[in-house]
Amino acid sequence: MGQLRTTVVNAALWSAAGEFFARLVPPLVVAYLVRILPAEDFGVVAAVSILIGFCQLFWEYGLARTLVQADADERTAANVVFWTAMGLAVCAYLVLFISAGLWGRLFSDERVTQVVPIAALQVILTAATATFTALLQRRLQFRRIFYARLANALAAGAAAIGLVHFGFTYGALIGGLLAGSLGQLIVLVIGAGWRPGLAYDRALAQRLWKFSRWSMLTGLLAWFFVWADSLVVGAYLDTASLGVYSTSMTLVSLTLGLFVAPLLPVLYSALVRLRESPSAMRSALLRANAVIAFLVAPLCAIAIVLAGSLSGTVFGPGWDQIDEVLPAVALASGLSWLAIANNEAYRASGRPELETWIMLVCVVVYLATYLVAVRFGLKAFAWSRCALAGFGLLLHLVFARHFLGLGFSVSAASFGRPAVAAGLTAAAGLFFLNLTGGIGSVAGIVAAALALGLVYFCALFVLAPNFVRVELAGLVAERFQRSA
Repeated sequence: MGQLRTTVVNAALWSAAGEFFARLVPPLVVAYLVRILPAEDFGVVAAVSILIGFCQLFWEYGLARTLVQADADERTAANVVFWTAMGLAVCAYLVLFISAGLWGRLFSDERVTQVVPIAALQVILTAATATFTALLQRRLQFRRIFYARLANALAAGAAAIGLVHFGFTYGALIGGLLAGSLGQLIVLVIGAGWRPGLAYDRALAQRLWKFSRWSMLTGLLAWFFVWADSLVVGAYLDTASLGVYSTSMTLVSLTLGLFVAPLLPVLYSALVRLRESPSAMRSALLRANAVIAFLVAPLCAIAIVLAGSLSGTVFGPGWDQIDEVLPAVALASGLSWLAIANNEAYRASGRPELETWIMLVCVVVYLATYLVAVRFGLKAFAWSRCALAGFGLLLHLVFARHFLGLGFSVSAASFGRPAVAAGLTAAAGLFFLNLTGGIGSVAGIVAAALALGLVYFCALFVLAPNFVRVELAGLVAERFQRSA
């Protein structure tokens, strides 16, 4: 039992490290490339990524997750998943190749037609990658997955930057995606100690496919929340607007996820252990919500304050709308992260279908709002997306009240004070910028971000001294104890 616990803890640490480094490199690469490439180049890549992301859900959310849980011989199950995923990937590639002209017309950009046949090769690479990743997850060998994800981030960044300096534009971004996927696959193949054989168990394939259907439904809903807004922007506006919107989403989500995503695997494990005591689970969930809010709120405030300075200093020509979109996207992402712990609590309490029901309700509301808001321009669309994130958070509070026993006031209090402190920080920062006329250098932006972080911490200490002294100090002490 002790050995299993040690294995799980080590897996969680390597998983957290993988999340951290995989999310650390891409924002730095994007921050470098936006000074060189215009927004429409990123829009072309975003258009292709929407299509690739839809294809990937069949094996990443369905077959690969089934392999992790399959009660069957490991090699037999891996063979079935690998060849099924590869068959689906080849079919998906052929469909994208044949319909490339259709996607170019949908996004009103002939460059999309040109790059789809090349970029869609990533569908085949990720299909192969999914099987090896699931195999390592089944064995709790997250250290090898960490190296693979790191190879993906480094190879993608190096390839994209190198190709840009050789004169490529949006082709450099596509090359980066392919290089990252190929690098990840190579590391996984070396580390997995498994190679696909020719045997294929049809009976097992039918059982796995039947089991994976619900996972794929969840994956389809997840795709909607990740890509549907970008699809609407690209289809109704243009690739420049899509580039501004998708890049804003990428930078914000990766930055927020850099701090929050590593907590989720550990949070789920902790909540599972407490499911026999509902009161203890509720207390742990409230604490997690408070800590997530503490991390997310200042980042949102900093993005809102410094969006204009970033537009003029970091981004190159052709990014005029970024200062209008970035604050809305940051606030929307922050609101979405406030509800992320609730999903872990639903699964830990044995009610994973609650997340699916919330997503189903949101799909209808979100899609209707997208189709109306996009007609008023990109800025209106971005702020409508922010309002929808608030609606999603409210829906989570309703479900938490009925199914987890958490009242509205209790749930709101868990992130209310960090939100107020962030609001005061944003107000102070905007007032200062109005007095000084803005910030004109990268060093000034970094200094301002650090100053805003300090203002936020001081404001939170005044508003919630017990939270700062007890909760956060307790987390730091607990971390040191684990390290010791």
